[in-house]
Amino acid sequence: MGCSSSIPKVRPDPIVPAEAPKEAGGATASRETARATASAPPGDAPQLDPTTDSSHSAASRVQVHASTECLASMGPVLLVSDLGVGSVVATNAGPAGTSTPTYLAMNPFGCLPALRDLENGVVLGQGSAILRYLAMRFAPELYPPKDPKRRAFIDWAMDVVDCDLAPDALVTVLPLIDFRDGPDDQALAGREASAHLEQFASQFLRERFIGGKRPSAADYKVAPYFFCFAHPAVKVQSEVSCPDRIRQWISDFMAHCPSCELLHTARGHALKQLLDKTEWGSPAAMMLTDPTAAPPEAEDLLSQLAVGRGSVKLYGSSASLDCLGPFMLGLDNKCAELMDKMSGQVVDPEGLLEAEPLRLAPTMKDGDYALAGSAVILRYLAQKFAPRFYLPDPAIRARIDWACDCFAFNGLYEAAVATIHPCLGFGELREDIGALGSALKGRLQQFADVFLRDRFVGGDSPCIADYRVAPFFFAWGHPTLRARCSIIVPERITKFNADFAAASPHGRMLSDASGWALKEALDRNRGQP
Repeated sequence: MGCSSSIPKVRPDPIVPAEAPKEAGGATASRETARATASAPPGDAPQLDPTTDSSHSAASRVQVHASTECLASMGPVLLVSDLGVGSVVATNAGPAGTSTPTYLAMNPFGCLPALRDLENGVVLGQGSAILRYLAMRFAPELYPPKDPKRRAFIDWAMDVVDCDLAPDALVTVLPLIDFRDGPDDQALAGREASAHLEQFASQFLRERFIGGKRPSAADYKVAPYFFCFAHPAVKVQSEVSCPDRIRQWISDFMAHCPSCELLHTARGHALKQLLDKTEWGSPAAMMLTDPTAAPPEAEDLLSQLAVGRGSVKLYGSSASLDCLGPFMLGLDNKCAELMDKMSGQVVDPEGLLEAEPLRLAPTMKDGDYALAGSAVILRYLAQKFAPRFYLPDPAIRARIDWACDCFAFNGLYEAAVATIHPCLGFGELREDIGALGSALKGRLQQFADVFLRDRFVGGDSPCIADYRVAPFFFAWGHPTLRARCSIIVPERITKFNADFAAASPHGRMLSDASGWALKEALDRNRGQP
């Protein structure tokens, strides 16, 4: 069987390259774009021949625009192939692909992958958002709607892939296939990637899959990264050690998902084929060795964790941009108790949150169940307590998810770290801060053009995406950011700030929190050099 009884075990249609003239172009990306475009192929990557592609066949319900050479693309490629609900339109990064007017009309951010639903007209970008949409639309068991604990666990795992594993691939995998230069310290990059893999396995692979007994959307997300990290060339040349637990996961995933063939063979453009061409690769090289660790029992460990009957506890700081979104949503809906370290109280008296990665802020505890990450917690709170902020319609959720992921993994979050954090007193401003601040206006305008066509991302009223971005947009609109970083926010962002303040009863936390609010901290630092 495939991933579930609804996924037929069929050989996926091959992705056939067209014999087209090669276009110049590079795939070297900055670390800030790695999370959205990790392993985007260069401009001479192949495109599908329209005469052989099944994109317009009667059976095709969705199109995934992607590349077999792109790690960020391959999760959606594998899933749509296993589900048999659509086709892959091979798309390269550059002038002949993601920069064409046709592609930009679908995904204005110009990154891979993208999805078009031929039945209802939905278009969206970002790999995690696409995987959620495909699961909600065609295979809900991969993202179970009636199991908020499992859903949140899947969300958390996908965010960690984008936060940790995708940047690791940028400096350990991509240099081996000539998509960019290697890091200055390859040994350090290898150690960091190895540590992240160990941590991921420890947190998310206590069961056979992230989904428990069977693969989930998150398993599809992480598959191309695990496969590449397990290749002999990555071990020898990039000094990455792939844990035995992950090698066992690869074996299990291959047994469940027939589309894994596309990671091995795609007319010379599969990830394995690219790595095989390196000095330490060969056509016979496997992307995994025989695992030595026995697979864990296929039981649902999350079901054993009891959740509370009332509100949840949110741990973090009212001075943290990432914490404020969940804090405000929890208070607005009377479903959360804040354990705010700025209040002077002991926020974790029993040390329950000391184990990595629960040290991240914000962190949530619902009975015995714990989560970390801003967007992850926002989704959990909305689905359990306040569904109007994350309506169950897949098309609506797709847009909300795209907005959350686009903000976090397409450059805006990195810009916040470089601009807002120093103005709050955390770190120093970069030497090129003026240029960065000036360029930020264009990025914010692009976000507004795509997601703020209505009053909010959620339409006439806020959704979880609005709570996610509100603290950052508020801070960028403060005079300190204009004075110190040359940031002038677009008028549409200024209007959003005013609308959100009027819509969120606890939006006042952004301005008044006993001296620790964003406005209070930025007011104090306005005159700093």
